[in-house]
Amino acid sequence: MPEEFDLAIDGENGGFLGDDGESPARRRTPSSSAASSRRKGAAAPRRALPPRRASSLRHRSVEIEEEASSHRARPRIAIDAAISAPRRVNLYRRLSLSFLAATVFVIGVIIFFTFQRAEIKIEQDPIPLVVTFTAQVNDSTSAANASVSGTSTAPNALFSGMVMTVTTSTSRVYAPTQVSDKPGKSHGTITVHNTGPLPQSLIATTRFLSEGGALFRATHTVIVPPKSVLDVDVAADKTGADSDIGPSKFTIPGLNPAQQKIVYGVSANAMVGGSSKVGIVSQQDIDHAQEDVRKALLEIGQQALASVTVPAGD
Repeated sequence: MPEEFDLAIDGENGGFLGDDGESPARRRTPSSSAASSRRKGAAAPRRALPPRRASSLRHRSVEIEEEASSHRARPRIAIDAAISAPRRVNLYRRLSLSFLAATVFVIGVIIFFTFQRAEIKIEQDPIPLVVTFTAQVNDSTSAANASVSGTSTAPNALFSGMVMTVTTSTSRVYAPTQVSDKPGKSHGTITVHNTGPLPQSLIATTRFLSEGGALFRATHTVIVPPKSVLDVDVAADKTGADSDIGPSKFTIPGLNPAQQKIVYGVSANAMVGGSSKVGIVSQQDIDHAQEDVRKALLEIGQQALASVTVPAGD
């Protein structure tokens, strides 16, 4: 970027300084120097000039004065100030700052990695260790140093104590996990009413017909006294759930119609058994029952042994 500077102008002669440091106005010929030395003399007389020369001199003087007045305004001359020295100083300064920043960064990285620490912690999982050994329990402390089966046994393999046997028992009820439908014959009890004056004999397999048409048979022979009632066990003639009926009134088809009005049956409860559920015992049910019983017996035995008083040291 060009900069402007103020240059001094020769105020005495109204000219710029030359290369040798003097203004052009001060550069005079030898004749002019001699004329100047003559002017310094106080007694030097002035010679009159011709009118034409005097006019030219006045004109020249006016031009010099105008030139001097124009230069007294101290004009500003633009000079390119971007010289090489400041540019070099700025370049060196930037290089120095860059090198300083790089040095600080490298030192920081070194310090960071120097004070870094990694901690590695190794933990071993517990390893179960099973030790099996044979020990002998004796009720005498002197047996600790005795031989067992002809073989010398170390003292730590012998214990002084007492041997107890506990017998336990329990009872559990288990139901099978698998069931199936099993058709059967409905059965129940019928109360036979005899309103006549004579006893009425009913043999086994005597038929009893309900109001809904379900047929049942007596399971055994009975004699119903006159003017009384008697309970008779009956079973359905056919298998299936159709014979599972509620309380009902029964007639005896084997008697004549007149006798059927005197002797008849009534059931107070429902007939059941025509359709039933049957459990199927599987091997899984048996294994489950055995394991459950074993745990129960072990718990009972531990409780029994816990109540035994053991002497000190045994």
